[in-house]
Amino acid sequence: MNPDQPFHGTWQATAEGRTLALVLVQSGTTLHGRIVHSPEYFVEIDGTAAANTARGKASGDLGDTRFEAVLGGDTLLLALIDRDRVTGKDVRLAMQFERLGRDAPLGPTPPRMERHDPALIGRWVQTAMTGSGSQARIVESHLQFDATGTFSRSDGSGAGTMPVAGRWRTVGDLLYTRPDEKAAWSVSGSWRLNGGLLMLDTGHGPRRWAKG
Repeated sequence: MNPDQPFHGTWQATAEGRTLALVLVQSGTTLHGRIVHSPEYFVEIDGTAAANTARGKASGDLGDTRFEAVLGGDTLLLALIDRDRVTGKDVRLAMQFERLGRDAPLGPTPPRMERHDPALIGRWVQTAMTGSGSQARIVESHLQFDATGTFSRSDGSGAGTMPVAGRWRTVGDLLYTRPDEKAAWSVSGSWRLNGGLLMLDTGHGPRRWAKG
């Protein structure tokens, strides 16, 4: 190992059953790299290294965060750090990488892709009762996820703070949305299927949606 390039090389980690690949290119104190989560999602990192520590910016098409890394031999502890929009506190996603080799074939930045999980595609309906007694009424909420990556909702009482319309994508069990008039993606909630029902949690507990 070149003592002047201790971070340089290819790395691998396993997180939640997924294999993460990391390539780091070090030149002096300058560090560039790429974390590949899946063919649809990767994160570019740019920062500076000093001895066995590094820090800087992490950029993905879902937004920008920070990273911090500590090197110990052939083990690299790297954390992506973001600010929770609700609490204002830092949230750390820690990963432990093991070195695979000393080469660092970073290559050009691959084209950005969006994954639209086919299980979500279609029209979903949620029925709820509001009011009581003679004032009680049934309200339907509708969500439409298209294969082209666009979505829309009506009423939205069961959709939390999801935008009215825009683009959608999935990263694992997380649903990201982007309003038509904005460039930044944000997490709208987590999702899963249960017996043909969509369990969508937008911050108030899972709500059931049926295909409509």
